[in-house]
Amino acid sequence: MSVSANDADTRRSSRALTRAGSTSVNSPPLTKATQSIPACRSFVVRVSRNEIPHPKTSAHPSQLASFATSSFLGPTSKGTSAPPFKEAVATDAEVVVENSQYQELIAKEAKHWSAVRPDPQNPQIWHDPQLFEIFFGKHYRRLIERAVAAGPAVLELGCGEGNLSIELAQRGLHVTAYDLSPERIERAQARAQRLRLDHCTTFRVGDLNTLTLPAETFDSVVAHDALHHILNIGGLCDEVRGSLKPTGVFLVMDFIGMGAIRKVLAAALYALVPTYQPYRAKWSLRHRLRGFLADENRRRQSLQDGSGSSLHDESPFEEISQRSIVNEIRKRLLLTAYETFCPFWYYFAARIRLPKGMRYSVARLLHVMDGVLLRLHLVRGAYFFLEARKL
Repeated sequence: MSVSANDADTRRSSRALTRAGSTSVNSPPLTKATQSIPACRSFVVRVSRNEIPHPKTSAHPSQLASFATSSFLGPTSKGTSAPPFKEAVATDAEVVVENSQYQELIAKEAKHWSAVRPDPQNPQIWHDPQLFEIFFGKHYRRLIERAVAAGPAVLELGCGEGNLSIELAQRGLHVTAYDLSPERIERAQARAQRLRLDHCTTFRVGDLNTLTLPAETFDSVVAHDALHHILNIGGLCDEVRGSLKPTGVFLVMDFIGMGAIRKVLAAALYALVPTYQPYRAKWSLRHRLRGFLADENRRRQSLQDGSGSSLHDESPFEEISQRSIVNEIRKRLLLTAYETFCPFWYYFAARIRLPKGMRYSVARLLHVMDGVLLRLHLVRGAYFFLEARKL
């Protein structure tokens, strides 16, 4: 999402690409764990490319049928070849990735998130509690409150180091949580033990793209800043729907990206204004501009053709799903709440170099400016909060 050196590094969560029940915190290295992915010749994903309705526009239930499905296709039959590459390109809703390539990329993603640390030259909102409260606090508290109201059994998709899971456990919930990074899972488990919450938290390692969940088990499934890393977003939504109890709820707070014009403006302003990253360092990152400007479709095409030109260098699945997240959820579940927020100015809140005494005053001003853009219906937010239930 950034032309900066480690923007994906400083994304709040590695909470992406996790597999249910595949590996415990005492698991072997992830390179071995990922071998549990079913052997197949290709990883085929079909995604909707329809536009998301405006947050204030309700969609008739009949419109839900227009959204395409996503699925992980298991091993091809003996003697049957994978879908031809040219046919896959001709079908604009289909992405075909060879399994060997997928294994390589998912291992790279795991390595990246296991090593990620805050970058002083590229600070992020997630690492500053006051900035996080200004821009995301309202929706984050809403997510927690809705999960608590739903019932005691909750699943978190992509838990990172367990911040949200532990907050939910402190509210009396029994939490099962999954993440791709073994190191982060270990840190989450250690923190739960220190807080004496290990009796009501279960942390496991795995890959959300090949998720298998027990039927009708959870009162709520929550995902915070994780789903935009998921290639097989439709297959994941199928599993979520099946795992929810009849009255269960799916709660999501995630990133769907800025439009092309806003990305160009953001890149230009970032290059011009004084930031914690020196101008020389920013200039050296100009080769990342193509990836920063790429939308979801271009990223998926880059993944399929093997060029990787629009993928992040260290985190190849960064922003691999954006608008398709809401599209795929809408097909499977009934949206009872949907709101976008933070359309543009949030992007600069942590990055602009300011005197310490002005930092939070300027952040509040930027937050107000974002609110004005939304109230005037000039743009949609780059982030969204969503609540969905079974149809």
